[in-house]
Amino acid sequence: MRTLFSRIFGSIIITVLLVLAIVFASIYISSVQATNRWNEEIVSEFTSNLQTNLQFAEEQEALGKSVVLTDVIVNSIEDTRISYLSFTDTEGNEVISMKRDPVDEDDGAHPSKDMVPRGFDIPVMYAGNLMGTVTIGTFSPSAFKMTQDLFDKILTALISSILAAVVISTVLAVILSKNISKPISQISESLSMITRGNSTAEIRNISSIREIERITDDVRALQKEITDNERERSNWLKNIGHDLNTPVTALKVRIEGLLDGVFPPSEKMYAQMKRELLVLENRIHSFMDLSLLDSPDITISPSRIQSKPFLNGLLNSFSDLEERKSIHLTHKIEDFTFFADQFLLTKALDAVIENAFIYTPEGGEITATCYSGSRYIFFSIENTGRIPEDSISSLFKDLVRGDLSRNTSGSGLGLTLAKRVSNLLDGTISLDNLPEGKVLCTIRLPYTRETL
Repeated sequence: MRTLFSRIFGSIIITVLLVLAIVFASIYISSVQATNRWNEEIVSEFTSNLQTNLQFAEEQEALGKSVVLTDVIVNSIEDTRISYLSFTDTEGNEVISMKRDPVDEDDGAHPSKDMVPRGFDIPVMYAGNLMGTVTIGTFSPSAFKMTQDLFDKILTALISSILAAVVISTVLAVILSKNISKPISQISESLSMITRGNSTAEIRNISSIREIERITDDVRALQKEITDNERERSNWLKNIGHDLNTPVTALKVRIEGLLDGVFPPSEKMYAQMKRELLVLENRIHSFMDLSLLDSPDITISPSRIQSKPFLNGLLNSFSDLEERKSIHLTHKIEDFTFFADQFLLTKALDAVIENAFIYTPEGGEITATCYSGSRYIFFSIENTGRIPEDSISSLFKDLVRGDLSRNTSGSGLGLTLAKRVSNLLDGTISLDNLPEGKVLCTIRLPYTRETL
């Protein structure tokens, strides 16, 4: 598998080679086009001279003077760039065949630079009749010292520039590749250490590239989140052990007391044991619910829900607790139809309402409110009490109960379950202290009027 350095370096080198190939192709095309223009200019000038001379010859014959056609053709060769000339009559006989060497070097030409001539055919019209065809060849531009020297200088400068560009590009490619690959390799090593369990691995930023700085910051944030999650997980496991051990220890003490005859059997004793069992059962069910909500295999199954019957039934299930704690439970429910996962929504609202009953003092009040807006549905539970401001955000974490005693019957997962469900249903949950000495918990869900 290729390394990042080799990929970046190879990409830059390939780019440089492609640029060079384009440059050389452009030079070649330009030279071909220049040569074509050179030849076209020579042919055009010769054709113009030939036609002028032929016209002059026609005028001389009209005056009674004899004219030799071959002399007219030969005298048309004034351009030293023409390398050879031949004239073939209409019967295919070659009447003229002459070749010219390049002019002397003192006159500005390279005698040794003659190239294989390229022929251009030009028809000869005299007195309205086709007399034959003149074929001329041209010297290459490089046969002339001035153009060749200019070309050599341009080529030398171009080759020197290209070589310098290749060297500089290679050096820059190495530097750039290292500047990119080195910090990324450092980040990769740090991530590997984190995945192996070393969440304290140092992540250093050794690059000034903005994107790599951003990646480094994101990896640091991920590292911090992993460290915090590990810390919370450790505390969570301790809290689970404490929460399960408390009712189990109480049951063990009572059972051993009954077996040893320390506690006489009584209805009060059995009632206390039943309450401990219910607490244990409630906490186990809460852990199972949390595991279900955290499972990647959980599915959302929306169904049609009528708000009033749904919430009335849910609130009626707390009638015994309302009577036992002398809590005044009221509700304001707007009647409307919506689609949501009734199973998950029931768990969330049940957890929030139960939480309100647990922490509302005897004789307090709880008010349940439900209403719809144009885009959202709101479920609000308001209860007597107050939460320390610095504890509000942490109460949605697992097994957090603020400064309240652990002797309460709750599992410490009520608000955590409600938040998980809210997230699964694309909603939000909030917790606030009200000025009149009450706590307000609100779940907001998207108002879906049709099944998904």
